[in-house]
Amino acid sequence: MKDYQKLRVLSYEHPTDFEKIVEGRKNAIGAVHTSLFIRPFDEKKEILLNQKEELFYLILQKISLLKDKMSENSRKIDKLLSQLPKIAKDNIFYHLLIDEIQATNDIEGVQSTRQEIREAITSILEKSKDKKRFKSLVNQYMNFQKSEYSEIKKVEDIRSIYDALLDDEIEQSDKLAEGELFRTKSVWIVDSKNSKKVHQGVESQENIIKALDELVKFMNRQDIPTFEKAFISHFVFENTHPFYDGNGRTGRFILCSYLARKLDYLSAIGVSGAILDHKKKYLKAFQEVSNRRNFGEMTFFILDLFEILLESQEKIFKNLERADKRLENSIDVLKKLSKNKDELALLFALSQQEIFDISNTVTDIELTEVLQVSRQKVDKLTTELRNQSLLIQTKKKPSMHQLSEKVISQLKENSIL
Repeated sequence: MKDYQKLRVLSYEHPTDFEKIVEGRKNAIGAVHTSLFIRPFDEKKEILLNQKEELFYLILQKISLLKDKMSENSRKIDKLLSQLPKIAKDNIFYHLLIDEIQATNDIEGVQSTRQEIREAITSILEKSKDKKRFKSLVNQYMNFQKSEYSEIKKVEDIRSIYDALLDDEIEQSDKLAEGELFRTKSVWIVDSKNSKKVHQGVESQENIIKALDELVKFMNRQDIPTFEKAFISHFVFENTHPFYDGNGRTGRFILCSYLARKLDYLSAIGVSGAILDHKKKYLKAFQEVSNRRNFGEMTFFILDLFEILLESQEKIFKNLERADKRLENSIDVLKKLSKNKDELALLFALSQQEIFDISNTVTDIELTEVLQVSRQKVDKLTTELRNQSLLIQTKKKPSMHQLSEKVISQLKENSIL
């Protein structure tokens, strides 16, 4: 890998042999050609160049190793996740989902708070018809936990995903006109630090539709490995920039959706957080592919995205290990408050939502499913625990309970909350 350099670098190191080097790389046995074409962007002149380059990558040993590592990490996460109780599992998912939505908004400079996203999750869980900000965005991500993914079989599916994802989130000035599938005017990506144009999206709705039609065909090819295909598709979507606003959030969601088919759902919803942590590396990866001296090579883009997402997986696994430990410790604390096995099970169930501090929406009916007991049994247990000042009823229709301050203070004293 030390000897494998970007073509841009080699163009300066070997100017006389450079044309042969480019041809050699493109025609190498391990070269994979995508039939997807881009126009490079000249950052000095701040314009799209007239030349077209086919995107390609080389099958390197490092890519294979990173791919194996990603799959191995996903198996480890899945195994640890399967050992956690349902309420804890759900709340860990909601916690990471809040991180993901917050991160995808932060990347685009969209102002949002964790509380707003939390309220959107709660509204969906309670099946409320109340309008909440980011509710449509949150709802689409929540489908991953149910193994429901957005299929893209035609260009119109991309527009449908965009509409479902960002309903009511796009400013009026950036909305598409009636009858428009994609934007009709030119757009540029501008570096906020120096106001320089660093990219221009594909020009005209007709060309956008052509580019996305080729992308959809590529996404449905069976001869390209899943991860490489997902990363290349992500690049092409962002490079095309089919909308006036919301391209980044839509592109990252589509990437998450395709990763969720092959990885655990927690790894999939860690994409935006990972990108935000490595925003400079991520943006540089795009610029390198668009550089005319790299001739459409995607190898380093693929490597960069693998590395970014692998680090995210490591963080998720460590967080799961910590969560598992906190749950173990909480049982020790709760055992001091009740010796009754059934009471302890109910207290433990409700302690999980306190520990992860996301959603206090577990109803008594849901407790019957979690504890696998009758409604009468839950009613009896909650009454007894209220009498012991270990529970408080927070809602009557539907009936809901949460831990009392007495229990919460014990968990806090033991550094569990």
